Amino acid sequence: MGSYETYYRRYSASRIVLIISILICWLISPAFGDQAILEETERVILYTASGMESPINLSSLNNSAVVENCTVVLRAPQLNFLVVQIPVNNSSFYQNELLKISGVSSVEQDPVRIPDSFSGTPTSDVNISDQWAFNRTDMPRAWSMVKPGSSSAVTVAVLDTGVDVSHSGLKPFISSQGFDWVDNSSAMQDTDGHGTFLAGIVCAITGAGQNLSVEKKISLIPERVGTNTSGIFASRSAVAIQHAADNGARIILMGYGGSGQSPAEEAAISYAIRKGCILIAPAGNEASNEGHYPSDYSDVISVGSTAKTDGLSYFSNYGIFVDLVAPGEGVISAWPGNTTKTATGTSPAAALVAGTTALITDVNPDLSNEEIRSILESTSHDLGRTGRDIYYGYGLLNAGAATAEAEKQHTKGRNTEPINQSSGSEQIKRSGSLGKGGIEINLNPGWNFVSVPSYPASGKTGGDLFQGINTEGHTIWKFNAVSQDWVAVEKQTNFTPLEGFLLYSDRQTSLPLVLDNRNGTRVLNMSTGWNLVGSPNLTPMSAKDALVSLSKNWVSLLQYNSTMQNYDPAIIPGANGSHSDSRMLSPFSAYWVYMNAGAVYHP
Repeated sequence: MGSYETYYRRYSASRIVLIISILICWLISPAFGDQAILEETERVILYTASGMESPINLSSLNNSAVVENCTVVLRAPQLNFLVVQIPVNNSSFYQNELLKISGVSSVEQDPVRIPDSFSGTPTSDVNISDQWAFNRTDMPRAWSMVKPGSSSAVTVAVLDTGVDVSHSGLKPFISSQGFDWVDNSSAMQDTDGHGTFLAGIVCAITGAGQNLSVEKKISLIPERVGTNTSGIFASRSAVAIQHAADNGARIILMGYGGSGQSPAEEAAISYAIRKGCILIAPAGNEASNEGHYPSDYSDVISVGSTAKTDGLSYFSNYGIFVDLVAPGEGVISAWPGNTTKTATGTSPAAALVAGTTALITDVNPDLSNEEIRSILESTSHDLGRTGRDIYYGYGLLNAGAATAEAEKQHTKGRNTEPINQSSGSEQIKRSGSLGKGGIEINLNPGWNFVSVPSYPASGKTGGDLFQGINTEGHTIWKFNAVSQDWVAVEKQTNFTPLEGFLLYSDRQTSLPLVLDNRNGTRVLNMSTGWNLVGSPNLTPMSAKDALVSLSKNWVSLLQYNSTMQNYDPAIIPGANGSHSDSRMLSPFSAYWVYMNAGAVYHP
């Protein structure tokens, strides 16, 4: 009996534990249903040929496994892609089968972004429009330039975790054009608060001062593309961008990011740019210079974060794609439930730029997206090294100066001459050949990266080479790739063919030179890290051909557009689209080339 009782007690206890476990699993299973699905399936994007007359049909494969186990969950015919959910097991098999469908050009996984997470604390009895972030960026001056009745409402789309449309600080501005891409519904919600917070910043900027909210100076389109837990698929980001552009958004704020480029997302961004949209995204909170998208796409304004000291926030990402910085620590904004919160991150900084862009558009609605971007960059307060750098971009957002510049241009009347967005190759004039010939290098007002492929026949040194150019007191620089630092160019500085110079000109002018090959071989030692070098030709040539001697040692090439006074998209070996190494390099211009190992540049 004793042993039986012991067994019986153990059995009862075990059964009770089992029953409790089953009950717990049954109770919590609905909450984790989406997670279970995500663990069993994955999303892939099928890219299709442009202009297909009929939609892709999975049944056309005559493959029962594909028909039974794969599901089309999203179609974007204007962007030439659709999304299919497939089993994680045998993922390669299903992707290969889908690639066999007629009209499908490629298949790739659907990258996942996450809302640009931030830490925050609840607040109460605060005036959102009176906070340090607004004062530091001279927002009150910007507000003073927005005149009642001056223009119609500026439409801003916030792509994020949704928006609490019942919040009293947001409700007057909400447009009915928003969409919930998570639940496929026109009803809007925000269970996370991230999107509501960003929308609150934008509305506080455009609705503060002079009681502008009465006039509704902004129309806000909320696009719910994901949640903090499930993330945001790049395909949803893409269709939301297109949807916002099609519904009249002038400004599109994307409050998320992640690794991995997506042609679908990039196509949507290009689509929005063609419709005149300005796209803005946070640089990210990983304190990293690794790729971060959508902020690293060339058509997106990437925004980093600064502290109250104007130093770069400890968490802020950095790199060559950062355009601006703005206050991102201790920012106050709306939170679901008709409350407010103080939060920190690069996404609040991006929202500050989006709100400022709305003010710029309000005072001068005739500005193009490129002109607005140029105003934001040129009026920013320079931080760090002189000029654009990898930490602060062009500098700290200056809303007052930017709005004043927009109003100034509006007063003068819009310049109807087209903006030259090239790197200046068509401005280069030459005669003769490399053996001996005269060339003329045109310089644009502002900073110019220049290089000469051969020795001057005059024997001029580095400093003498640029005599006659009014630099307005700016130092002429060249870059020491060994020490990874700038070196001032003096009168007797040695000249080396193919090395690059950074030169400031007060006006558009030309630099005439006569070159002499001197029968010498032109070589340049390249070091690990960044190198400033020039094109070896007198005519445009592709980056791939120009750097063929560097083989696999070069990682990326960055060229400066002296006409626009900003950088063009980076060129990456083997890449396609805007980053393709088939893009042409202009003669007599210098380029940043990043090397993963030392090599000899011998064109």
